[in-house]
Amino acid sequence: MGGGDADAIGLARDGDDACGVILRVRDGRVLAREHRFLENVEHESEANVLSAFLVRFYLPLEGRVPHVLLPFAPAEAELLEQLAPDVEWHVPQRGTNAKAGAAGR
Repeated sequence: MGGGDADAIGLARDGDDACGVILRVRDGRVLAREHRFLENVEHESEANVLSAFLVRFYLPLEGRVPHVLLPFAPAEAELLEQLAPDVEWHVPQRGTNAKAGAAGR
């Protein structure tokens, strides 16, 4: 992120439930943390749960920034790109951003 603006998404699962977290980073500082719950996801893949979270809770948000960090690749990434062509979805592989993504799992 390098002190810029980004939204970082995290996801945790416990049995049949999942909790997604959105960290809103502006000028290198965390300004807000929002969490939302998904239920009945026990038989869904991690990628499907992440996609459902993004479509249901992230895409409708006001004030999204074009740079979004994800903990791993979502299912149907092409559909997300069509739904939000102004957003660049990133799955960090190395460095500080990769460590932050791993911590969200």
